[in-house]
Amino acid sequence: MGADLISRLVSRRYGKRSTMVTTNVGIGAWTDVLGDAAVASAMADRLCHHCHVLRMTGRPHRIKDLLPEGRGGAGSGGGD
Repeated sequence: MGADLISRLVSRRYGKRSTMVTTNVGIGAWTDVLGDAAVASAMADRLCHHCHVLRMTGRPHRIKDLLPEGRGGAGSGGGD
């Protein structure tokens, strides 16, 4: 259900409007999240056509005050 709604939104905006997507899931894992390889592939094709992909690494800003910079744990900047 959710994958279908997102797919329709992307399809309606494709070629007409700019769309920004943020995710902590890599494009290669969208099939696992959406549950449909065809839908995931079509969305990736439409979103990545004429796009700029920005990969951001490091500690999430929203937890900046939870752990000291040098300490391990979630979000310690180990990369993907």
